Amino acid sequence: MDFLIFVMKRRIDIFETNSSSSHSISFNPWKSGKDGNNFVPDEDGNIYVNGDEFGWEWAAYNDSVTKANYYLERYKDEPDRLELLKEVIEDYTGANVIINTDNGGYIDHQSFDTLDLPAGDPEALKDWLFNPDNWLYTGNDNDDEPGNLRDPEWETLEGDHVVVTVDFGPDNVIDIKIIGMPGEENFGPELNGLSLSDGYYDLKEMDLEKNIIILREDWSSREKTGKIVKIKSDEFGEIIP
Repeated sequence: MDFLIFVMKRRIDIFETNSSSSHSISFNPWKSGKDGNNFVPDEDGNIYVNGDEFGWEWAAYNDSVTKANYYLERYKDEPDRLELLKEVIEDYTGANVIINTDNGGYIDHQSFDTLDLPAGDPEALKDWLFNPDNWLYTGNDNDDEPGNLRDPEWETLEGDHVVVTVDFGPDNVIDIKIIGMPGEENFGPELNGLSLSDGYYDLKEMDLEKNIIILREDWSSREKTGKIVKIKSDEFGEIIP
């Protein structure tokens, strides 16, 4: 008689999961002058928090609307948490907040517990919602993460219209409009005001920690380094490095 033997192997202390979402949170100190509030009350003075779908998409969010929607989906079955959400937004914006829990939104099951804020702490929730340096990243473990998704030098400017005022020396202060983002075909500056030379410059580096910007002349190895005086962002207003 032949016997068919099934052997089941079990690996210990190794976390395994089927392919799914891979969300993460980045918390950073709230810098003076920065504000990630993009709630816009309607004509009746109401703000609606409607939730959303957070699945496998690769994205980086730091705006208050998206973070409030994510919070709603995370804690939609906890009335005390939702009441705190309403109170914090109303206190910060001065508007009336209406929360919609019957919205069909969700957080992918594999990432549901990613956001873990302390219960009953309005300051922690305010910081999560309105600090633009606190980030929500969504993605998955099926394909590679985009190369510049978490670049700390660019994340606060991602998708925004940005003009950088640069001091290149005596009588040479110019505005540079940033076109695109690193890795994009149209990534580069548009020079406004004074002309550095007759050549065209590509944006080689922008170091927000050192407050410098480096332009490289097209078709040559010549570079020009200047000091960042200020950054004007459509979304965040004027940022002093």
